[in-house]
Amino acid sequence: MLIEIDRIFKSYGTPGTPSDRKVLDGFSLSVSDGETLAITGPSGSGKTTLLNLIAALDRPDSGKILFAGTDISTLTGTNLDRFRSRSIGLVFQLHHLLPQCTLMENVLVPALAGYRKVPEAIVERGEALVKRMGLWDVRHQKPGELSGGECQRAAVARALINNPQVLLADEPTGALDQVNARNLISLFLEISKEQGKTLILVTHSGELAGKMGRVVNLT
Repeated sequence: MLIEIDRIFKSYGTPGTPSDRKVLDGFSLSVSDGETLAITGPSGSGKTTLLNLIAALDRPDSGKILFAGTDISTLTGTNLDRFRSRSIGLVFQLHHLLPQCTLMENVLVPALAGYRKVPEAIVERGEALVKRMGLWDVRHQKPGELSGGECQRAAVARALINNPQVLLADEPTGALDQVNARNLISLFLEISKEQGKTLILVTHSGELAGKMGRVVNLT
């Protein structure tokens, strides 16, 4: 099992006061390597919180999250940075591309950590990803010159540049029209199948969730 979530609790606010709000209350989940999983549920049910915990962007109040047998809630410093950069690729509802950089430069940004210059092998991987996303002809353009669908596909390429084991997508189609949304989900599934990557997708769309191998509903 690649990811094992064992009875995690997560609250926000001050304990014992009206602001104290439990978001995840003893939640458990196992995810296999290469699985495609949709997480659904109403706003406030903890979908984004769960993704942030899996990505080690946040820590549970209690419980364990094991990634390939390692409890990621105990990682700190360099080990934590290495886990995030090498194991997890993140795609958000908004692409968060750097407006001053070209599409190609944006894709390579996560690969800059630890290097004065991006190694040629990583540049070649970035070029292959940009071609795979159908963005080669606009690789030198900046985000303000691109469509929403192009920007979101660039964000997917950026998430994949370090060849992560898991791709986490938080409402990645929320800012797209129906056609681009369907195309993006098809792209996610193709990449997962081609590269054997685990895909965990947060969505409000029953149609999109139904395309995943499994659906988990948070209430």
